[in-house]
Formats: sequence, structure tokens, C-alpha cells
Amino acid sequence: MISVIILAAGRGTRMRSQLPKPLCKIGGMSFIENSIERALALQPSQVIIVGSAELFAHSEWQTMFDALNAKTSRLPRFLSDDHPNLINVLQPEALGTGNAVQMAFPFIQSERVIIIHVDMPFISVKTLQLLAESKNDLSITVAKNVDSTSSFGRVVFQDGVPVEIIEAKNLYEGVEDSGIVNAASYSVSFSCLKTCLSHISKNTSGDEYYFTDIVNIAYKRGFKTSCVEISPNEAIGIDSPEALAHASIQLSQILSEQFLEVTFQCLHNVTLSMDTAIGCGSIIEGACALGRKVVIGKNVKIHPFCVLDDCIIEDNCEIGPFAHIHKGSTIRAGAVIGNFVEVKNSDIGNNSKAKHLAYVGDALLGVGVNVGAGTVFCNYDGVKKHHSTVERHASIGANVSLVAPIHIGKSAYIGAGSVITKDVPAATLALSRAPQVHNAEWVRKKKCV
Repeated sequence: MISVIILAAGRGTRMRSQLPKPLCKIGGMSFIENSIERALALQPSQVIIVGSAELFAHSEWQTMFDALNAKTSRLPRFLSDDHPNLINVLQPEALGTGNAVQMAFPFIQSERVIIIHVDMPFISVKTLQLLAESKNDLSITVAKNVDSTSSFGRVVFQDGVPVEIIEAKNLYEGVEDSGIVNAASYSVSFSCLKTCLSHISKNTSGDEYYFTDIVNIAYKRGFKTSCVEISPNEAIGIDSPEALAHASIQLSQILSEQFLEVTFQCLHNVTLSMDTAIGCGSIIEGACALGRKVVIGKNVKIHPFCVLDDCIIEDNCEIGPFAHIHKGSTIRAGAVIGNFVEVKNSDIGNNSKAKHLAYVGDALLGVGVNVGAGTVFCNYDGVKKHHSTVERHASIGANVSLVAPIHIGKSAYIGAGSVITKDVPAATLALSRAPQVHNAEWVRKKKCV
């Protein structure tokens, strides 16, 4: 059994944000949610979040915590109501990472403890799994070929094992900069942590306790130390808005590398999320934003300036340009969502088309439905949202308003310019227009004025 401690006490002021730092986002996920999701992938007995009062009081965290707590309660190693899987631990003062782990220590219920930082979002689950499998008393993550100006501490080795972590600016005489940095994730046995934690003292240059000091403390007390080397792409810390912007660009590059059979025509203008899924043969053109929980099938073409969020695009679809697919939508195989079309909480059937200037909200469209330009599904009455159903092979003319709740039958036709407020039977033409009037006398009078 393992416990995971997430150090999440950072404040938003340094990020120039009103949000607490752990709630800042990258790849569509907040730092803290990303950390918890990676921790849960290890199937731990518990996840301990050490945070500030600012974080725990925030409404966004409280909503997230309730949802995550429900998820963790289903873990196979759920302990009991007295020892829940997900625990908030308050760090009253910002006294450093060593103090944060000291705050968490009384709650630990496992023999192996994994410690991660909330602002290191690229540490992979694979790396955390290697840490979890470590048999040494203390294992740390290290990286080579990281920017020499990096603020990460340098790892000092002796006989091939890590013996100390020192801030680069504090390297003392006779100790060469190894160029190997501490990537700030740790695996430590409970006995090692118990012995060494109380020996961490305040740093001489500040008023904080540094958890990194545990490496030298453990080594001097005879504990076995080791390291897990990771890619420089994982060793990316975010402690400023500039670092966040740079990391977001790197994220799209890193994520794109898993899509070897996907064409990105302008990758630097495409935003991907941590959980984006794209099938082979698909083409993503420039300036698209793919939010959380977006699943794109095979041979899909996404034209420029599209925004997709929490939706499914099945095989052989065409989306955009300037399309917006909202949460809860599914675009079935072969469908086309075109220029300036917005789809929200709707299911668009196979080979259906909405190619121009339309809004489809809270609707179910069958196979082969055609939605004309300027069509609006009027789903909101000012109080409640209402649902519309359009059965297979129906054709909706241009500039039509469908006032929900409404049902359009199979192979029905809706004439252009209609406002439809009643159900339309199958294989029927529905029209709702004012009679057209021609008045030549009005023109003659107009010209004489």
C-alpha cells in the first residue's frame, strides 16, 4: 500500500491570479486536479493534499473535492470513514515543503509514501509508478540537460548515489555542479520519513523548511538513497505566468507526439488538453482549441478556428471552420458541422449536416438530417431548457426557428423562414409564414413624397 502526498500550498499572487496557484490551469485541468488524477492512477490507499486556507475555502476546490472524494471512495483499498482516501491537511503558514510534509505525516497510513508538487504537471504516471515500485529507503526524480539557469536544486552524488540537493546558487567550494537537477518527486519509506523528518531545520537564507534536506539527512543516517532519471520534458516547473505560458506551448508539442498518425497543420496554434484523444488519419488545421474530454475519431477534418469541449466526434466527420461544439455533444460518423455552427448538448446523427450559421441546442438529430443556414433550435424559454427531436432524413429549410419542445417526423420538410411551434408528422411539409403581399400603390406614393 502507498500514500501520496500532494504539496499544494502555493498562493496565486505569484501567478498574478486571483485564484490560488493550485487552481490555475494547464491543458484544461487545474494543477491540483491534474496532480490528483495522476495520484489516483497509482491506486493508492490515500491521497493527502497539503494546502492553504485560501485553497480549501475556495468554492471551485470544494466542488472539485466533493466529486473527487466520490471517485476515491470506490478505490479497492478504501480504508474507512475514519481514514478516507482523500484528505485535506491545512498548512497554516507558508513555511516550506519540509513543513508541509510534517503537517501530512500524522495522517499517513502506508509503508511507502510518494510526494509530488502541484506545480510539476508533466511528471508522468509511468514515473510515479517507478517511484512507487522502489525498494530503496529514499528515491528522488532527477533530470539531465535542463536549462542551466533553472531554479531546480542540483543533485550531489557520491559513489553513484544521491547524497545532497543544493540550490544552484548555494553550491559550495569543492562541489562541482553536476548539471543533474532535482525534479521534485520523491518515494520514501515510512520508517525513513519518520526518522528524518524531525531533523529538517529552517533554511539559513530564509524562514522555511526544505524537504530537499531529507536526502542528506537520510544518507548520513545510513538509509539507502537512489534516483529515477526522467526526461527533461517532465522536469517542467511552473512558478510564474511566463512559465505557465511557455509550459502550455510545450504541452501541445509533448501531447502531439503521441498522435503519430494525426496531421497538425499549424501545431503552435492548436491547444490540446491532457486527455485529448485523436484517431489516426485525422487532420487538425490551425488555431483550434480542444478542451477537456474531447474524443476525435479516425479521418476527421477539423478546420481552423474551432472550439471543442467535452464532446465526441466520430469517424469521417468534418468540423468548421469557426464551429463551436459544446459539452455533452456527439457528432456521429460522417456528419458535417460547418461555418459558424454551434452545437450544445446534442446528438447529431450519421451523415447529418448543419453547414452554415446554425445553432443546435438540446437536440437529437437522426440519420441524414439537413439543417439549413440560419436555423435556430429555440431550446430556452427563459426558465428551463427544452429538447427537440428531428427524425431521420428530415430537411430543415433556411432561417427556420424550431421552438422546443418539438418533434419533427421522419422525412418531414420545413419550409424556409418558418417558425415551428407544433410537432410535424412524418413525410409532411410544414410552413409557417405570413402571406406575401404585393402593393405597387405603396411604391408610387413613396416616390411622390
